[in-house]
Amino acid sequence: MHRAEIKVKENAEILYNALKYEEAPRCRTKFELEDGRLTITIEAKSVSNLRAALNSFLRWIDMLEKLMAKIK
Repeated sequence: MHRAEIKVKENAEILYNALKYEEAPRCRTKFELEDGRLTITIEAKSVSNLRAALNSFLRWIDMLEKLMAKIK
């Protein structure tokens, strides 16, 4: 099993609420919000599935951060 973690401190609660229902095919995802920090853990049987899920979550985080910057 291959595993990756994404840790985000800025806007952690907003990102948690926006992403906690997202799923990645052929991957197991876990979202934790603790001490103002969001941790997203992704596990997959293959490296390619892990990479695809990781890329998706990183793009969603980037999009949300850009959107929040425009709103402020």
